[in-house]
Amino acid sequence: MYLYILQTMDKKFKVGDIRFVMGLGNPGPEYQHTYHNAGLLFLQYLLQQSNLSSFRRRSGLYSRIILSPSGVSFIFPTTYMNQSGRAVSEIVAEEQTEHFLLVHDDSDLPLGEYQFAFGKRSAGHRGVTSVISAFHTSNFSRLRIGIRDKEARVRKKAEEIVLQLISSHKLLELEAVFQTIIQEHELFSLLS
Repeated sequence: MYLYILQTMDKKFKVGDIRFVMGLGNPGPEYQHTYHNAGLLFLQYLLQQSNLSSFRRRSGLYSRIILSPSGVSFIFPTTYMNQSGRAVSEIVAEEQTEHFLLVHDDSDLPLGEYQFAFGKRSAGHRGVTSVISAFHTSNFSRLRIGIRDKEARVRKKAEEIVLQLISSHKLLELEAVFQTIIQEHELFSLLS
């Protein structure tokens, strides 16, 4: 499989600085395998690469939290996408840090591409808009995972893409991108 990968690492993103990683998505089984849950799927994939028995689990008011031995928290919001800012506010207050990585789907990028960003606007992504609003700034690191079908003849609107179920073939493409991101950017270090 041929992957197109955009690697625009912002100088402000340093893996060693990250205190928590939050994947955006919607709760509930009906959304579990939709493109809007790419951020949550990425976190699940990352955590499957480690020994989960050494991780601690706990729950917050707006999230489920898995804590690695190194002290990095992996956050699974229990809010809907457009209320993601509640979970970020809770964790930022609890962790007392502004160093986090927000992982989310991006319908402006084709499937197979990804970008890291810092201090960028939401570009209409409601989950990111909610986080920016709650955090009162866009000065945080984001991992944008492409979900747009690069073979589609007609460009669909984001709302026509995000709630579609991911086919098994496309899920393999997503997981290949996840693996590349983890290896290229040394995200395994967050697990130890």
